[in-house]
Amino acid sequence: MGPTETTIYHAVILASVVIGILLTYFFVVVIHSQKINVGLRKKNILEEIAGLEKERARIAADFHDELSPLLSTVKMRMNYFQLTNAEDLAERQQANEHLEEVIKRMRQISYNLMPKTLLRNGLIKALEEYVEFLNRVHHIRVTFIAAEESILEESKAVNVYRIVQEVIHNAIKHAKASEISIEIRNNKNLINIRVSDNGCGFNYKKKLAEKTGIGLGSINNRVMIVGGKMFIDSGPQRGTTYIFNIPI
Repeated sequence: MGPTETTIYHAVILASVVIGILLTYFFVVVIHSQKINVGLRKKNILEEIAGLEKERARIAADFHDELSPLLSTVKMRMNYFQLTNAEDLAERQQANEHLEEVIKRMRQISYNLMPKTLLRNGLIKALEEYVEFLNRVHHIRVTFIAAEESILEESKAVNVYRIVQEVIHNAIKHAKASEISIEIRNNKNLINIRVSDNGCGFNYKKKLAEKTGIGLGSINNRVMIVGGKMFIDSGPQRGTTYIFNIPI
């Protein structure tokens, strides 16, 4: 190899090394930026959900501790009046029924916002109570199986409860399901949650890409911040099955 060829060869080698270093640096920067962006997104979602749960708890407390007793007092005082006119008695009866319905609805809203059982007795007891509530107020059949109580920190338990709640809401409102089953199993350091319904089903990837499923986005966000994984099997006229693996 002559002097010219040697010089060209060395130049090519040097250029290759420089390009390799630049490409490596570029990929390191991109990966690092992605990690930062994911971390920031997770932090923002966590702060947003924490703020939402705090506000829900405040509103639930206002409903339960202030508005509901106030309406009950109004109803009681209204019935103190001595009425003899049949028309007036009928009007009071109707007002009583309206007030009772409002009080009942407020209790339901308060329960949905933040069930006290969740904070007092844990996830399993709260879900048992929620299923009992669903079977009582909706024309559906919901079954719930859980081996034992899962030890979760409060914030994670709240998020898991909201995940199940959102899945059931979707099954009732959008899938028009008449039967829903919930199973929770402890598997070493994971909680395995399976929720199945007999509804109309949907195309999960299409729905998520269209960004029309607000509930699905909320479920995804909550699964992400608890460090879990989600799997969905669904299709038209064959129902939907959600599987969540949540680390304890």
